[in-house]
Amino acid sequence: MVKKTAICLVYDPDSGVTEFTITESYGDYPVVELGGYFGRGAPCPFDIRFDNIETSANVLPSERSFLWYTERRNMEIEYVDLRLQIGPGIRTVFAQQGGLEAGTKLYVPRVYITCDPDNRWFYSENGRLYDKKGKLVDGFFWWDEEYGG
Repeated sequence: MVKKTAICLVYDPDSGVTEFTITESYGDYPVVELGGYFGRGAPCPFDIRFDNIETSANVLPSERSFLWYTERRNMEIEYVDLRLQIGPGIRTVFAQQGGLEAGTKLYVPRVYITCDPDNRWFYSENGRLYDKKGKLVDGFFWWDEEYGG
């Protein structure tokens, strides 16, 4: 039996660190997936969480927009741009990022991904992640997109 660990990214806005590398192992276990499934197949997607900001909801967009949510609550969208480096061992990605509600703001983490050129399953181009068949990986918000309308 292969032991798996679901990975999420915890971002601390107070640290000033906006670049992250997914390590090739966690303790004795190789990291081969971002997100995944556990137990009898319960989904556990990769996402970005915030440290030092109390969030009350993870909000998924409707038709790639958060307006339906923010307009009713008189909230503003604040984009948080992060750089993510993934290594050669990542074989699968199951991501589902939402906006994170905190008071009168909806924080939307956007990523710029760089993939190790030795990765056999994925590649990156212009900050976006693609599988080797050329399909854009779903579940991320990309660094240059806006989700207001």
